[in-house]
Amino acid sequence: MLFKVFAAFLRAGFLGFGGGAAIAPAIHKEAVDRYGWVDDGTFNDVLALSNTLPGPAAPQMSAVIGYRAAGIGGMLAAVSALVVPMAVLVVVLISWIFSAVGESADKMLLLKRSTVAVFPLVSAMLCRLMLKFYRQGSEAIGPVRTVLFSLVCLALLYLGVDNGFVILAMISLAITSAAPWPRWFCYIMVVPVATLLFVHSDLVSTLSMTVPDYLEWSVVLGLLVAGAVGLWTTPAENGLPDSTGEAGLRPVLGDLGRIWAVVLAVCVPLVMFCPLLRSSAYLALLAGMTFTGLMTFGGGPVFIPLAIGLLAGPSSQIFLYTKERLMQYIAIVNALPSPIISKLSAVSGWDMVRRVADSGTAYSGPLWLWASAGGAILVVAMVLPAVTNSLVAFSCLDRIKRSPGMKAMTKFILPVLMAIFLSVFISFMETTFHTVASFPGQSAISSGLQCVWLFCLFLWLQTRLRRIPDPLLILAAVAYGVIVL
Repeated sequence: MLFKVFAAFLRAGFLGFGGGAAIAPAIHKEAVDRYGWVDDGTFNDVLALSNTLPGPAAPQMSAVIGYRAAGIGGMLAAVSALVVPMAVLVVVLISWIFSAVGESADKMLLLKRSTVAVFPLVSAMLCRLMLKFYRQGSEAIGPVRTVLFSLVCLALLYLGVDNGFVILAMISLAITSAAPWPRWFCYIMVVPVATLLFVHSDLVSTLSMTVPDYLEWSVVLGLLVAGAVGLWTTPAENGLPDSTGEAGLRPVLGDLGRIWAVVLAVCVPLVMFCPLLRSSAYLALLAGMTFTGLMTFGGGPVFIPLAIGLLAGPSSQIFLYTKERLMQYIAIVNALPSPIISKLSAVSGWDMVRRVADSGTAYSGPLWLWASAGGAILVVAMVLPAVTNSLVAFSCLDRIKRSPGMKAMTKFILPVLMAIFLSVFISFMETTFHTVASFPGQSAISSGLQCVWLFCLFLWLQTRLRRIPDPLLILAAVAYGVIVL
């Protein structure tokens, strides 16, 4: 079973460009369609929950599903398969690209050619999952409301509201409508929800307004408290279950406690033993990246500007890169699958240890070994708190799974997920168009035709020839980009 979990999330990781919502179709195909570890309803809950909790969404999804499939070993296998291979590859690739600056332009062009055709492949997977969610939403709340809510959520996303806040707003309204509260209170709840969406949108900057931080987070905290109270006060149809389902809270806390104990037992002596890792510069990076990860809801798109503020330029908290170099790193990281956060954490940890070594700090042993340890510790620091959040939250969620409030949340969350997938779909197709247009000999018309052709081809292959394995489709996309484009 552990091998199946590892292989499944390894395949999903190679299709997870950008992480988060972008990787959801690949995880859905493995966890729901192929192996049946979770059903559609549970998968939707996991996806929604991972986008509302701090930390990268993709490791959170893999942790919950892996745990439900094969316990703590399944969780470790799923997260490792999703994160580790690409984290190692991106460190090697960036070192190779920037080892000879004169060749970096050619290497970047080769990287773009080899990955650009994969974006239409992931877009086709997103399209299929959107259609599936549309059918489920139509059965639950009707086709008109499904489309209407999806368009409203899509408009909110394009107004700059983060995925997590849109999901939190929809969850709050759904739970409030199902709770045994007076109707006037349900109408009043629209005010804090609208306030939440407004203060976290681009309209604030457009109108040159300043919103105090305490107002932003007090509204978020208020909605979280109201949602929790609404769920607990809503009686279950057949009574609340006595246990927390397959993954009860007590065994989850026990398993997480053992993982944290092992991680601390390994990492603390390692940091204390190596002068490079216990340097003030590396410890500041470790603390800064961990805090940044906890402030990230959903993953990559939110993490990137926070990482720039942390790492790039003289005005940043930790001056590790120039803004130009960090943007080059981000371009490479975005061109490769798996979560952005884990890849950028691995690279920054590797580079910081090497910088400390270049500053004259004495150490023993090979530098590549300590640099690898520095990158690995940073990846663990970014992923483990998020995994802990997701497993604890979903275990608590299982306690009230039969509550009408939870059923209302599950139904109304589908349009939000459709809107998120649609925004990612549009972004991927735009990325494909602009990347192909930047290649020599490509015009705007030919780039548009290439985008449409690749999308239709992969959609047809996945619809009509479902037995084609995903690795073969990935290899075909890479070969097409290198040979044809």
